[in-house]
Amino acid sequence: MDSWIAKFQLELETTGASAHTIRAYVKDLKLFEDFASKRLGRKAKVEDLRAELVRLFLAERVRERQRSTVARELTSIKSFWRFLAREGVPVEDNILHIPTPKVSQKLPQIL
Repeated sequence: MDSWIAKFQLELETTGASAHTIRAYVKDLKLFEDFASKRLGRKAKVEDLRAELVRLFLAERVRERQRSTVARELTSIKSFWRFLAREGVPVEDNILHIPTPKVSQKLPQIL
């Protein structure tokens, strides 16, 4: 999966994504890859990854992080999946239908 993440990073760079976005997406994907590898008991491959694994990852992350962070992590994974599909890698399309966690909007403070 590392080589696919590197290819995805290169595509983000060539399409003009900001350095912050690239850094965040790559970090999110490496976190997901580590989680998947632990769950599978071996190094995760792109072919191993399924919607259920993404849901388990998100369920664990929502206990540790703010919903806005988890929403971004899911966006990173979905963007990676779209990239894989464009590259001709067979992926589960139902991953793209996983709902993004609701993020509460803070009301502006009036002084």
